[in-house]
Amino acid sequence: MTAIYKRELSSYFNSMIGYAFVAVLIFFTGIYFMAYNLYNGLPQFSYTLYSLMSILLITIPTLTSLPNWEGLLESRGLKLVDGYIADPGSYYPQLGSAFAICGVLSTYGPVTDGCDSDSLTLFTNSRGFEALDPGTDEDWTITTFLSTTGQGLAVTEDDQQTQGTYILGAVADGSDGGRLTVFGSSSLLNGQIISQNPSLVNQTLFMNAPTMEINLTDEDGTQVKLLIGSTADSGDYYAKVDGSDTVYTIASTLPTALDIQVDELIALAEFPSISEDNIQSVTWTSGESTVTLVKEETESEPAEDSSSDSSADTSSDSSTDSSQEDTTIVWKVDGQTVSEDNTTFISLMAQLSELAFSDCYDYHKQAQTRTDCGLDTPVGVLTVVYTDGDEEKTMTLTLGALAEGGESYYAMLDDDPIIYLIPSNEIGSLFSMTVDNLTAVEETDAESGTETETDTQSDTTTD
Repeated sequence: MTAIYKRELSSYFNSMIGYAFVAVLIFFTGIYFMAYNLYNGLPQFSYTLYSLMSILLITIPTLTSLPNWEGLLESRGLKLVDGYIADPGSYYPQLGSAFAICGVLSTYGPVTDGCDSDSLTLFTNSRGFEALDPGTDEDWTITTFLSTTGQGLAVTEDDQQTQGTYILGAVADGSDGGRLTVFGSSSLLNGQIISQNPSLVNQTLFMNAPTMEINLTDEDGTQVKLLIGSTADSGDYYAKVDGSDTVYTIASTLPTALDIQVDELIALAEFPSISEDNIQSVTWTSGESTVTLVKEETESEPAEDSSSDSSADTSSDSSTDSSQEDTTIVWKVDGQTVSEDNTTFISLMAQLSELAFSDCYDYHKQAQTRTDCGLDTPVGVLTVVYTDGDEEKTMTLTLGALAEGGESYYAMLDDDPIIYLIPSNEIGSLFSMTVDNLTAVEETDAESGTETETDTQSDTTTD
């Protein structure tokens, strides 16, 4: 229910519904505050709040619809019925209301494990569900474990009553192993109801549909299954050991720490160790444009030394140094030399040496996912040829579309089919990799200063 609450609350403010409701409420609060408290001088704010009741009766129904919740149910083969459910054929007479339902239990299924047909349930103010015609969609199978009798009534706010047999609790099992368990009423775990009726199996039903199962195995091979249910009013979680009837509460830190996805556990692919020293070429293809940056190494013949006879004793060392000094490394793009001070080049080499994925997006290796992430028509492909020892290797990074939020790109590395996320601010230099940017020469203060100094010397000489 906590997850549903968060989803529904966020849905109001992902559209204009929530903002419009707050705006209308503040607008009328201001009007009534001015009329009662400012104009008439009444000190009680309660008059304003009381007058807002009529406004709330009009505006609140706009928020009572649960489009996300209803959409989730319908995608699982269930439909939420309008109104609250009463059952004159099976209710708790001591409470004097047909809305205090003693539901009909089906003993088939894991949720009713430990219960029989005579087990007693009690809850109030329940919503009801109907199973949709599955048609040709066999992705979800509905198993009802709690329902009304044939005398069940769906009663709406305008007192419209529709008789039928309504689902009060059901399990939707997906073909992919997913499961959704729904209860029509949160009063199933009402402390007052349970304490006054200890024979109820309300807790059993609820704990048989845990939100989390933790299987623990010690060194001796002894296994213990911990079942974690929903949140209590205190914010802790209901929990019990499988096979025990005792229900405890545990701190929320454990379920929160274990609430992780498989994607978060996957080891991220690592980029090879590359830098300006071992990179041989860098190719960036974006759209119809391809730019290739190539390293060229040239060796010139060492100059003759006229004093070779006097330095014969150091010939070995000097020849080694001379060989090193005569090796020249030049980076070229489109036949043009790239300056070592070029800012685009410096930024590019720095980012290439620090490439790293931030997260795993999808490991299922589905072709449709690659298409959805824009990897079939990438925004760019980076190819780096580098040396690893004496061996020449190639690294290919494919960038898809921007991920949600615009802070990362979907990416794939070499032949790895897993889709990762790479921060956009760590690869920004790739999109600046053009011939014009790599060959641009910036004027420096030093050059300007040299010219000024030369002019000054010339004037001094003349004087």
